Amino acid sequence: MMLDSIRARLLAAAALWLTLVLLAAWWFIGGVLERFVTERFDAEAAVIAETLIAGVEPGADAAPALVEVTRPPADPRLSLPLSLWSWQLETADGDFIARSPSLLDLALEAPPGSYAGQPGTGPDGEALRVMRRVFTLPGVEPPLAVV
Repeated sequence: MMLDSIRARLLAAAALWLTLVLLAAWWFIGGVLERFVTERFDAEAAVIAETLIAGVEPGADAAPALVEVTRPPADPRLSLPLSLWSWQLETADGDFIARSPSLLDLALEAPPGSYAGQPGTGPDGEALRVMRRVFTLPGVEPPLAVV
């Protein structure tokens, strides 16, 4: 029989051990990489949201419909049509105020509240990773939200 020799048994044991080690490494490295990419995406989304919030100013009457985005984020991905990199300014209740050029005339659907890195739905029903931050401007009611 082929596995009667010690050499064949050692080779079979080494092959099995190597396979298990490679599978464990694949699983571990995949998890680390997924966490890294997700955290990096969330950090970029937070910077874009902070930039957008810094560029929002109340209009003449300080009503939500008259809030202006005076300095939109400069990231070129936010200008490419349907690039899936987009922002939307709305009231905390979900009433639309402004959106990025990448959304064209579409809207993002996001659950209410403030959060970072939650599942959401894109304009065409595709799955997206969504960040939503609720904030207030002095003299403006109700609170606003960046999606």
